This record gives sequence, structure tokens and C-alpha cells, in this order.
Amino acid sequence: MRKAYQLLFSDHCGDAAKIVRFDSDDGHEAFSLAQRETPGRAGELWLDDQPLCRLTRDEDDVWSIHPALPSQTR
Repeated sequence: MRKAYQLLFSDHCGDAAKIVRFDSDDGHEAFSLAQRETPGRAGELWLDDQPLCRLTRDEDDVWSIHPALPSQTR
């Protein structure tokens, strides 16, 4: 069953500067969408209204997955 995901990219002030919505069986598509962003720009992956994790990619193209902060709100 496909689910509604959102990938949020913050601007320098911490506000959501870009939101990419996609439907997928799981969140794996977030990596290909985040790959298009500038290295070092963090993204937050959400499923419906729940934060799942934060994704970052460094200058060497190495991904890091960080836990979502429990108090995150959109």
C-alpha cells in the first residue's frame, strides 16, 4: 500500500524552504529525491504528520541518517 511521504528541506533560518511530497510503498525514494539537493543540505523525512528521520549527505557523497527529534512539528 502506497503511503504519503514528505521530504522537508530547511532554509538557513530553520524554516521549511522546500517540501517534496511523494507516494511510495516505503521511504526509500527519499534518497533519490535528496540526492538532487546540494550536499550538506539536511532533509527531514515525514510519513503523514510523523517525523521519521533526518537525512544529510556530505561533500564526499556519504549519507547519514539521524533520528527524528521527538518535539519536531511542521
